[in-house]
Amino acid sequence: QLPYIRKILEAQNVPILQYDGFEADDVIGAIARQAAGQGIEVMIVSSDRDMLQLVNDHVRMLNPMKDDFI
Repeated sequence: QLPYIRKILEAQNVPILQYDGFEADDVIGAIARQAAGQGIEVMIVSSDRDMLQLVNDHVRMLNPMKDDFI
């Protein structure tokens, strides 16, 4: 599945962040914290409940499986 998704994202000029040795949730968490620390409003779209620990005044989360904002 990933090669197809990557091709679609590249065709639409969507940036792809990938860091060897790091899982996606680690990258998302680091970026969310850095952006929130700069006062940027962050929306994480994930069904991974572990990401809830990142939610604060600047970070919100949408669970697309439940269409639920937190």
